[in-house]
Amino acid sequence: MGKTPSFHFNQLSEELQVDPDIAFAALDNFDDYIDWISSALLADSSFVLEAVKRYGSWVVSYVSMDLRNDRGFIREAIALAPRAFYHAGDDLQEDTEFVIENIRQNGVKLEDLRWRAHKNRAIVIAAVQQDPASLQHATPSSRVIRRFRQLQDVSVSQLQGGGSKMAVATKKELFCH
Repeated sequence: MGKTPSFHFNQLSEELQVDPDIAFAALDNFDDYIDWISSALLADSSFVLEAVKRYGSWVVSYVSMDLRNDRGFIREAIALAPRAFYHAGDDLQEDTEFVIENIRQNGVKLEDLRWRAHKNRAIVIAAVQQDPASLQHATPSSRVIRRFRQLQDVSVSQLQGGGSKMAVATKKELFCH
């Protein structure tokens, strides 16, 4: 966010290194300070959630894998910034039910998921049902995408337009095969 840091958190006393107000003040001026924030603060879900709220989903990539695989924490982070799902741990990224739940309830989009999810038929279907434009982010090898491309009479823009009988019929045909 501008200036190069002139000090590092490891130069502070232990008491000050875990002070959330100091960490937020530093991050307000230079987001690279996150590299120097104590692991204790980055393990504190309330601190991290406030940081996600203030600075965005990228903060989740700096927390421990335990927190990144914590369902409750990730749900809260996604509620603040849906793209936080991209930084969720592998266990949650590979849990099809959890992924679909967050697509439907929290606005997670296919583009917010790692590439492996793009090959999962159930995930692609859920994402496209929520937002037809998600189709452009699906892996071409996905069965759903191949089927969609076979149906040349309907485009993503027709699905987004939301309404012709042909588009509805094609959606049914697409998702029922």
